Amino acid sequence: MTIPRLQGSVDEVLASGNTVTMRPEISGKAVMLGSLTDVQAMAPAIPGIVPCIDFAHLHARLGDGAMNTFAEWMPVLDSYCKSLGDDSMQHLHIHLSGINYGPKGGKNHLVMEEPDKDFKNLMLA
Repeated sequence: MTIPRLQGSVDEVLASGNTVTMRPEISGKAVMLGSLTDVQAMAPAIPGIVPCIDFAHLHARLGDGAMNTFAEWMPVLDSYCKSLGDDSMQHLHIHLSGINYGPKGGKNHLVMEEPDKDFKNLMLA
């Protein structure tokens, strides 16, 4: 149901003469649509859709602070590259911030100085 509705949104935007690229992002809660797999599946299904990797949401998504090491970030970037092609890495769109989270996932974003996210390892990835 999501793909047809998203396609309708793209069609409406294009019909108005706007050629913007829409970038659905990874959500911060595991119970919501918007996993890495979800947003990667939208891109090949609908021209004009390319995922936004929200690293804060990935870190908060499971509610346990996972996705905070070089070893955890690299498979995300590798998966993105494999599913969307090498050229996609030249046009990567990300959201980078800290995040406050609990057992159900993200609560709110934080300024860069406050979170427990390891930005150094993320930048190395």
